[in-house]
Amino acid sequence: MGDKKWDDPKEMTPQERWEQMLQLLAKAMVLLIEKEKAAGIDPPPKEAASKNITDVSISRHLSDKITIQIPKTKLGRMPFGERTKGFGVRERHPVEMAWMKRMLGWAKEGESLSKIVNTMNKEDRETRYAGRWDRAKVWWVLKKAKEQFTKG
Repeated sequence: MGDKKWDDPKEMTPQERWEQMLQLLAKAMVLLIEKEKAAGIDPPPKEAASKNITDVSISRHLSDKITIQIPKTKLGRMPFGERTKGFGVRERHPVEMAWMKRMLGWAKEGESLSKIVNTMNKEDRETRYAGRWDRAKVWWVLKKAKEQFTKG
């Protein structure tokens, strides 16, 4: 880190901070691996790795190739009815699940998408991203609710 610019994080761009963080993490991983090798601890065999693990190369700035394993995660926005619970883990969102059941009930009673939209907007229920309900959003939530609540 002989570069003067890297001494003060305020003078760094976000990309430079990210690269510095990766370099520091990579160097820390190298030191940990070397300590484990010196202590006679071998890494687990490749076959023992879980299917829910992704290999990620962190050695772009180092001479040795280093790969770490991180849990696979679902990418994209969190769907209505779910929330995050830790790194890469999703769980049901109880309040949103209740609204999904309520919308599904209205749909089973024969209410139209427009009527469900109007009801949700009249009750001042915001969507996940603080918007107003429309037919497309209700359709997607109903599609997910049907999948969720009609499983085995």
